[in-house]
Amino acid sequence: MASPAIFAPPQTPMVQPPPSIGACWRDFSPEIIVHCTQGVQWKIEANWPAVYAELEKRLIASPEIQAGAIGTMAIETARTFEPVREAYWLSEEWRANNLRYYPYYGRGYIQLTWDYNYTNYGSIIGQPLYNQPDLALEPDIAAAVFAEFFGQSGAAAAAARCDWAECRRRVQGADAGVSELIAICTCLGYP
Repeated sequence: MASPAIFAPPQTPMVQPPPSIGACWRDFSPEIIVHCTQGVQWKIEANWPAVYAELEKRLIASPEIQAGAIGTMAIETARTFEPVREAYWLSEEWRANNLRYYPYYGRGYIQLTWDYNYTNYGSIIGQPLYNQPDLALEPDIAAAVFAEFFGQSGAAAAAARCDWAECRRRVQGADAGVSELIAICTCLGYP
């Protein structure tokens, strides 16, 4: 006679819910973000949840702020929605020869630059960014830097008012990308 364990019903494996079920998709589905940013869906699904979680942790995840963050992330990463190096299409040698703030050039979902910002944000999030600037390319670290910078710079406050020009200036320092941010946020429903 066979052991009763042989006839036990199979165990149902634990299955992760699809990304579109999480809180980070409550206001904007991956499909809407793709439509409004022209980003790649799987990259958005892989990277937006961590940024959203960091915004939520800082109590700055209103739909308006999310719209500004999604647009900013699209612009700052050249629509890759992945942490990138400044001028990622050029070589490290080019960056060393052409960027006056080298080696503290832009990295991440938001282009963190200058040694004092690597020191400051590294201290805030508990990472040695000054000594290891490439840590800003790690998705979870890049997400924490993004959210912290977005809040501290005043970009989140501007996004909460749907002042997209000011939101962009708080991130970029000038007007580059303002029309793109306005277009993305308008598409997301926040003119």
